Amino acid sequence: MKKVYIAGVGMGNGCLTEQAQKAVDEAEVIIGSSRMVKDCKKPVFNAFYADEIKRYIEDSDKNVFCVLVSGDSGFYSGAKRLSEVLDGFETQVIAGISSFSYFFAALKKDYNDTKFLSLHGRERNVVSYIRRYKSVFFLTDELFLEDALQKLCNYGLGDVKIYIGERLSYPEERIVSGTAAELAGKKFDKLSVVLAENENARAEYGSIPDSEFIRGNVPMTKAEVRSLAAAKLNLCEDSVLYDIGAGTGSVSVEAARYLIDGSVYAFEKNEEAIGLIEANCVKFGVDNVVSVHGTAPACLDFGKYPIPTHAFIGGSGGKLAETLEILFEKNHGLRAVVTAVSLNTIAEITELSEKYKADICCINAAKAEKAGTHLLMKAANPVYIAVFTEKKL
Repeated sequence: MKKVYIAGVGMGNGCLTEQAQKAVDEAEVIIGSSRMVKDCKKPVFNAFYADEIKRYIEDSDKNVFCVLVSGDSGFYSGAKRLSEVLDGFETQVIAGISSFSYFFAALKKDYNDTKFLSLHGRERNVVSYIRRYKSVFFLTDELFLEDALQKLCNYGLGDVKIYIGERLSYPEERIVSGTAAELAGKKFDKLSVVLAENENARAEYGSIPDSEFIRGNVPMTKAEVRSLAAAKLNLCEDSVLYDIGAGTGSVSVEAARYLIDGSVYAFEKNEEAIGLIEANCVKFGVDNVVSVHGTAPACLDFGKYPIPTHAFIGGSGGKLAETLEILFEKNHGLRAVVTAVSLNTIAEITELSEKYKADICCINAAKAEKAGTHLLMKAANPVYIAVFTEKKL
């Protein structure tokens, strides 16, 4: 059986471990991207994609191969995919020196409580991570880094401490530091590593007081209703939530604070409300909300936006049945929460409960208000909350 070593080469300059060097010495052919194999003294095959590498090994008359992968084989590496594709061969994965271990050593810091991300071809909520965690390390490229630094400034995190490592391990290695505001707009190497330290980081969940939202003349789902609706949604940290009839964005913002690896799409027909949603997202530091100006269900462009796992419908413009039909057609396992105050919508919810599995409750809330020297409880309109989970057979 042919043997294939999959070896992490570290940053690429003098970081090859003794075990990895033995694999290189034993191999008859070295396989990797041009950067990996350019200085090899043995026959090489320049390839990057796992399927291409597999075909070459299958067709080769050689028996021992060493595939070189950048960095550490267990840290955002191609080694996992290679191991799966090369399942029919005898394979051995060899660890390399990761960019984060090298970088933290250079900074004389530990990474015990650090969160790790990669922005190479991935959409990640960088602002949300840095707002939540005191120490965040991420791999990035020039464009993502410039965007991330500017975003931090835009979302009120310009004083976060940033360390950037360029060309690690090479003679031209450079490590720069400063606040996000100080580094924003500057140019950095195409491939860089970044450490962000936010002393004021904290995880925030639960209901934000209504008075803290930027309101304007747009209706808003009140705190007591938001709290119960959020509980009924049963969101996961990577959920995709459609907030339909988003108003000021109060539900979107509170959900986004929890969805560290997820996203919220706030659909709203009122143009003034779109501005309020965006302003509230900046105020509360959530970068994973996309505001969409339009009327549901026409604006639910599934070719442009990801399929939702959850939906909150606070306003449907009389098209609740159509909206639910389209949502459940795209995701049979969707969980949708609908709130209603008017008798018309309540009647529609009752009718829809014949078509979908539904759980319906009514919340009656009253808040204390001062009247002279006394506090009196002032009742709000009763609100019906319906949870639709799937179509009935």
